[in-house]
Amino acid sequence: MTTSGLLFTYVNYWSHDTTWGMEFAPMEGESIHIPTGLNLYMDIDKTPELNLIIVEGELIIGPNESDPTHQRYFDAHYILVSNGRM
Repeated sequence: MTTSGLLFTYVNYWSHDTTWGMEFAPMEGESIHIPTGLNLYMDIDKTPELNLIIVEGELIIGPNESDPTHQRYFDAHYILVSNGRM
């Protein structure tokens, strides 16, 4: 089987409860950690105003495929990317 040069990445969706251990997604003022090996896809329009986010894995802020001019907003007081990708 061949992938024809395509790269596949498994992601967790921000909007899914399973991403957050069957709990609620982060709420305003909270801090989150994206550990190495986790690819988190932000599929919501706007995050709450977070305190701190530490990215050691990958945070993907993707476009809305049905509207290429659609904008998404990520809001945090502090963002630390340590050997990760955003």
